[in-house]
Amino acid sequence: MKNPFQRVTGLSQILINTFIITAVSTLILTTALLYTTIRISAARLENTIEEILVSNADILASSDSVKNALINKNCDASLMHFLDSIVITSDTIDIISIADTNSIRVYHIRHNLIGQSFVGGDQTEALNGKSYLSFATGTEGPQKRAFHPVYDDSENVIGFVMVSTRMSQVQELKYKLLMQYRWLFIAALATSILIPEVIYKMLSNVLLGNRPERLVYLYQAQLGLLNTLEEGILSIDKNGVIKLSNAAAERILLAQKEELEQHNISSFLTTDDGRSVLDIKKNTKNLASSRPNVLMHINPLYEGKKQTGLTLILIDKTEAQRQAEQLTGSMHMISALRANRHDFMNKLQVIYGLIQMGTPEKAAAYINEVSEIQHNVEDPILHKIRNVNLAALILGKLQNMLETDIDMNISSESDIPRHSAFLSSRELVTIVGNLLENAIEAINMKQGNDARTIDLQITETDEYLIISVSDTGIGIKEADLEKIFSYGYSTKSDNGRGNGLYITREIVTRHYGNIDVESEPGEGTTFELFFTEVRTGFRNEFREYVPE
Repeated sequence: MKNPFQRVTGLSQILINTFIITAVSTLILTTALLYTTIRISAARLENTIEEILVSNADILASSDSVKNALINKNCDASLMHFLDSIVITSDTIDIISIADTNSIRVYHIRHNLIGQSFVGGDQTEALNGKSYLSFATGTEGPQKRAFHPVYDDSENVIGFVMVSTRMSQVQELKYKLLMQYRWLFIAALATSILIPEVIYKMLSNVLLGNRPERLVYLYQAQLGLLNTLEEGILSIDKNGVIKLSNAAAERILLAQKEELEQHNISSFLTTDDGRSVLDIKKNTKNLASSRPNVLMHINPLYEGKKQTGLTLILIDKTEAQRQAEQLTGSMHMISALRANRHDFMNKLQVIYGLIQMGTPEKAAAYINEVSEIQHNVEDPILHKIRNVNLAALILGKLQNMLETDIDMNISSESDIPRHSAFLSSRELVTIVGNLLENAIEAINMKQGNDARTIDLQITETDEYLIISVSDTGIGIKEADLEKIFSYGYSTKSDNGRGNGLYITREIVTRHYGNIDVESEPGEGTTFELFFTEVRTGFRNEFREYVPE
């Protein structure tokens, strides 16, 4: 029977052997993986170099300056400086040569070779109109070359462009790549044999003192904050691949997180004219997208002058529209309240002045006159328009009209309950406020002594809601009738104007209503809105207010 020491020794040996086997296995797997990775990376490096050579040859061959140089058999100073700068600033391109159909150089990075014959013997296919890659030895030694023919306006070959890199440069890049992976191999080997706690502490130091679980917490906390936003947030790399998305982006784009992340943004969204969002090189707000209900804020990210990606903020246009309607309605209400306050203060000042002048009988007469106006004008409004917000709006607009000598007639058929079955109070205020505001402005823009009148009808029954506003203003030209509902369009030059009728039409469309416009320039305009669809949830929420 083995004693405890022997059992511990045996267990230790097993652990040591297991460790050795694990370390050797890790070393073998790491070596195989790194070998495969190096081969793939080297192939990618060569492909990248080839793409750079081909693209530059293609671009230069299509340049008018290069064509003129070949036609004139001379490379001017500006073109020569430009070509020199390409070679000087590029880490990949070592040589650019431009030669005519006789293979006589018009340009070479070594200017003393200009006018001499092209060296290498691999230019024949280019003179036959083909673009290709080749290996050849030229005046600068072995090279990988990209050829592209140059055509004149008649599609005749007049020469070629050759862009190349020295093979020594390629080997040097491969060697640097190998050296990088050498250190990676050493690091992987060291990692495989280090004590886990040491690795844990090293990671903690690398991660700015944060332990891995702390980083996980911070990531989850930040993602949680992103998910509370109403705007969609997408982090996109320089290749257009989505790296991060929040819940709002998933909702707006109607896609799950795994469907968005690691996929190209162009599969889900472009600009309204079909461009990639990566084509937008500066901060841009409220950009229309390929999805009618989505607006975009684009914030490109740069390291120096190189774009590394962008942050894309998505705005649900429907939600933004709702907020715009709410703001518009609020502004109309504020305007109405301000007008009522202004009118009230004016009346108080008149009464105060009459009393101070010692004519209380005139003050009493003025009060009676105001009371009569209240009875004849304002009381019918409050009687017919039982929606409090809408009534306050109309009274405020009425004060504006009185100050500018505009008469408003409210149809005897007008009748609307406290809660409309077809539109919310906010939507009623927005629509009527916009239409009355447009009518007031149209009348005030009209010259002459013609009638200054606005006719208003708001009638709701069990079957329908009708809103009609007619004015005797300047009218709308026939050519403008198709444009008045467009976003931002206005016949006036004021900045920030022109959205009232757009918002009105959006509300009408959302509730499946109709809107008709009749107008005659110089005579006036009539807007008539008609709704028959009861708004969702009304009967459950306001059953007692449904019109009899």
